[in-house]
Amino acid sequence: MIKWFLVLCCVSAIVVASSACPENNVNPIDVGKKQLQPIRIHHETVTSTRVPLKPAFCVDLVFDSNPSTGYTWRHEFQPAHSWVSLHQCGVVPPNTALIGAPSLEMWTFCADGVDEVQHEATQVVEFVYERSWSNEVAAKHTVTFVLESE
Repeated sequence: MIKWFLVLCCVSAIVVASSACPENNVNPIDVGKKQLQPIRIHHETVTSTRVPLKPAFCVDLVFDSNPSTGYTWRHEFQPAHSWVSLHQCGVVPPNTALIGAPSLEMWTFCADGVDEVQHEATQVVEFVYERSWSNEVAAKHTVTFVLESE
């Protein structure tokens, strides 16, 4: 009985975790886009990260996560997004069969609307690690994308 309860909790947490990634805003990455090295976000020790991004480039931001606890990352553009777009996001499962093991969340952002902005533009994206049904915030992290000329 307890085993089924744990399985049910984990499955429902994974379903909640997948809803943190806005399905309707996810676009496939164009073949012409260049991919930068992934950036591992260490939200436990650093509260902000500066990410240089050139036109036609994409970058993966990787956060530690544990959806089995109900916590997931949520993002918000500050102000509304302009030249940076979210293209993909999701949970990368752990390399273990251990129930409740921590995993990673990967968010892929691309410099898309570059034609519409001036050089040296910035775009701030606020990330919040929280449970969707609670007001309790476990962590916050600010990512500032900086447009670099080619």
